[in-house]
Amino acid sequence: MLKWIESTGKSEEAAIEAAKAKIEANALKIAEIERTHMERFRGLYDTMKDGHIFVKEEDTVWRCMECGHIYIGKKAPNRCPVCQHPQALFEIKCDRY
Repeated sequence: MLKWIESTGKSEEAAIEAAKAKIEANALKIAEIERTHMERFRGLYDTMKDGHIFVKEEDTVWRCMECGHIYIGKKAPNRCPVCQHPQALFEIKCDRY
């Protein structure tokens, strides 16, 4: 803080107020991030509770995270037909990079 006071020529009180303003701005940004996390995890919880993590209403492209096998269907396979890993290692394939 002393370096900031020396470089700006402002008082210690001004330095403290500037620091408080930065902290408050960051706290508000963090609160917004946490709200989006809460919404995302609530949605995931509801999907899991309803038994729809690995079952969808329409054909879905599933990818085995272990070997990369691609399967298209309404339900992820119970086991990967290539590497035999369990259904838990399937995810919905996403091509956003």
